[in-house]
Amino acid sequence: MTRPVPTDNEIAIRNALEREYGSEIEFEDREEEDRPDFLFKLNGRLIACEATQVPQSEILQYNYKRGLYEVERTKSVGVQVVWAIEPHVWIAKAIISKRRKIVEYKKRTGASNVWLIAHTLAGSKDRYIRADQPWQFQMMQFGAASVAHGFKSVYFWDEVSGFSEVFRRGRSHKRPVLDLTDGYPSNAFTVFSSGEIKTSEEGASPVEYDFGEIEISQLIIPPFDPKFRKHQPKSSPPKRQGLRATAYDTHIDMSLYDLD
Repeated sequence: MTRPVPTDNEIAIRNALEREYGSEIEFEDREEEDRPDFLFKLNGRLIACEATQVPQSEILQYNYKRGLYEVERTKSVGVQVVWAIEPHVWIAKAIISKRRKIVEYKKRTGASNVWLIAHTLAGSKDRYIRADQPWQFQMMQFGAASVAHGFKSVYFWDEVSGFSEVFRRGRSHKRPVLDLTDGYPSNAFTVFSSGEIKTSEEGASPVEYDFGEIEISQLIIPPFDPKFRKHQPKSSPPKRQGLRATAYDTHIDMSLYDLD
């Protein structure tokens, strides 16, 4: 690991690697805090391994901010943000962001090969990208093979489905054919506001609010990939939901609840 205190993602991925390979894997201890994220021997071969999150945090933040911009802060309202599932774009973006480091990693560590692990956020319940859905896995394979890079292998990992190898040097993958009859596959989340409520007085008991059903509009963000940009992401009318809030003296917690 490269930091004095490993991140939750690094801990989760290291534990997953140990479960996956058992006694075959041996992590190298390093005093110098440098890259890559992991350095280990696997069946006697030294491998440098970098890890990076997908979808990238800037993609999630962009979609969230788009929704937040549409929310009228003075009212108890919500906006359902519908956005395209683009595993090929996210995997390719992850590779492009890390590929320039491959030569440096090999030189510094003496590793024979460099791996990339694209992973979801450890501990998150959201599964915005999934290797256990065949079309998504095929899109990951296509994305990893569509850009030039020197990684020996590229893996996708999440806490539910574990490791999936989406790229190995020497293999090629064609763009899968998607059924877009009903629109482009999509994710959705809801951004909402409780209106103008304030934290409780310092030291005071929390104050509970129930706003009942709130109006939820919809914002649809088209695919980033130009090939699919003309296809509207699939969407259904937002569910009927109510909003509750608890005002503490330091912060406000808010949550939606289903009405149907």
